[in-house]
Amino acid sequence: MDNLLTVYTSDLDLSARTACSLSQLNMIPNKKQLRLLKSLCHALKPVIRIGQKGITEPLLAEFEIALAHHELIKIKVGLGDREERKQVISKLATDHDANIIQQIGQIAVLFKRNHEKPSIIFPKKSLKSP
Repeated sequence: MDNLLTVYTSDLDLSARTACSLSQLNMIPNKKQLRLLKSLCHALKPVIRIGQKGITEPLLAEFEIALAHHELIKIKVGLGDREERKQVISKLATDHDANIIQQIGQIAVLFKRNHEKPSIIFPKKSLKSP
């Protein structure tokens, strides 16, 4: 049997399982992990949508819950120009110790490791085909 990464997705849950696991203390993804996260984010739909009211208390509460539960979330920022969107996304990431995985237009993907109950497990070594 090949060493393939199996990904299970649903509307509200995303998990990746392999036989290998990453050290739970690693907070910043390396290049291989970043590539895996980018590939996983394609199947996601935006969980958080930021509208004209910007960042509100209920939005922050929902953001914290979603980030803790999913680890990898996609958000859509429907605010003004490019610089304003970039500032909002970076503020959310820095305030919640999350990593910005990707930002394209109004869509951004953020990742924060959940140490108690990780839903994404990275391979220890790169998966090489024979």
